[in-house]
Amino acid sequence: MVINEISNQPKMKRWILFFVVALFIISLIPIFYIGVYNHPSVDDYSNSYFAHNTFQKTGSVVKTLKSAVIHTVDFYKNWQGTFSAVFLMTSSPIIWGDNLYFLSAIILVLSFIISNLFFSYELLIKLLKASRASWLIIISIIMGVSIQFVPSPVSAFFWYTGSIYYTFFYSLSLLLFGLIIKYILNNKQKDTLKYSFITLPIAVFIGGGNFVTSLISAIIIAFIMVYLIITKNKKSKLLIAIFVAIVIAILLTSLAPGNMIRQNVHDKSTPLIAVKKSFYYGLKYILMPEWQRVKAPWAGVCFIGLAIPFTYEIIRNPKNKFKYPLIALVLSFCIFSAQFTPALYSMSSSGPMRLRNIIYYSYLWLLLFNTTYLLGWIYKLFEKKNSGSESKLIDFHKRTSSIYKKSLLPLLSVLLIIAVILLSKSGQTITSVSAGTSLISGEAKQYDKEYDERVKHLKTDEKIVELSPLSVKPYVLFFDDISDPSDWKNECLALYYNKEKVILK
Repeated sequence: MVINEISNQPKMKRWILFFVVALFIISLIPIFYIGVYNHPSVDDYSNSYFAHNTFQKTGSVVKTLKSAVIHTVDFYKNWQGTFSAVFLMTSSPIIWGDNLYFLSAIILVLSFIISNLFFSYELLIKLLKASRASWLIIISIIMGVSIQFVPSPVSAFFWYTGSIYYTFFYSLSLLLFGLIIKYILNNKQKDTLKYSFITLPIAVFIGGGNFVTSLISAIIIAFIMVYLIITKNKKSKLLIAIFVAIVIAILLTSLAPGNMIRQNVHDKSTPLIAVKKSFYYGLKYILMPEWQRVKAPWAGVCFIGLAIPFTYEIIRNPKNKFKYPLIALVLSFCIFSAQFTPALYSMSSSGPMRLRNIIYYSYLWLLLFNTTYLLGWIYKLFEKKNSGSESKLIDFHKRTSSIYKKSLLPLLSVLLIIAVILLSKSGQTITSVSAGTSLISGEAKQYDKEYDERVKHLKTDEKIVELSPLSVKPYVLFFDDISDPSDWKNECLALYYNKEKVILK
């Protein structure tokens, strides 16, 4: 069925589909390949040493997971309330063995891809009635731009602790939204219980994760819930339950005793000032996207522009009304800006790069949403203007269809031109380009060799270990390193390997 539907698409569109999907798949090769040379860093050790040492002593999976729970509870009381995130951070692949850290990139990239595919399928195909060919083109572009232009690839997919805390929970929220769409469109009332067993635990888990994802998820769920209540849709009951579940989890996270202790380390702002500054940062990051790492900061936006022609089926569908573009723009701007609020409140800043990663992901989706909505509104206006005459309406549809078909032809050339620009010096921080460069130059292999030498020294019987500094630091692999023996990073590394002291020469 899928093959038949795609084969019925115009020849040019089929070629573009093949090219975009193939390019996306090929771009993943250096990312997965360089992951083989990946190694843990800083918080990976501080979060995992307790469970790791338990497994080393007992060899018991049950006791190891129990120690991860104990560590999570201790964190909740003394440092950080995000219980579900802390449990995942504590359960890093390295608790089972140092050589398993390569799984980090696989887990993070695959969960990101699967959640994007599922969410976009329910949104674009099931809800908005796009063709499968258009869906695959659009989502391949969105995922490609998200992965390649992410502000900090190391903290997005390679550094487990930062990646699991932000990128993974963002992916989990997409999964939840996809399930909500699937539930609303499902006509079987008896399936409510089934969806409750799936969505409610996910909502609670998200509520126990990073504050940005949990806050934005709660806001979006609230909008959907209110809409269903206003339209007297019986499906609103489960949405109310999901909203209550995530709010309770957020409250449990926010009221954790450990948060009060941790807050003393950072400069706290007032809620009102944080909200006011959020709108400033929202506008600033839209007009001047400083999270971009390349010298051509609008490159990501240009690539998203390539997806716009493939929203034509959505725009033309008579069931999609696009009545309120201004309201859609204001609401999406508020949602985008709200992502800055937690960091502005807790630390009076826009947050670390790993936080900006997920803000960037949402920026791309909101950009596509608003552009499509505006074009849909314009299309419906012209359609309404020509509705008085059947011949004019037929002519209007022919002309717009012709524009759409002609717009497909230059897309590949535009894509290639942009690719050439990005593969120049300004594109060396693009994830796959940087990963490929490190692999070809031997930098990644050298990094792996030097880190393995460190591990050999750390596994000796010596209680005080001196380690050599790293001579290479691959852009997508290296996050941070140890320094002074009294530094917390050194102390955590010592705890992980049961040493008295770790010194950097």
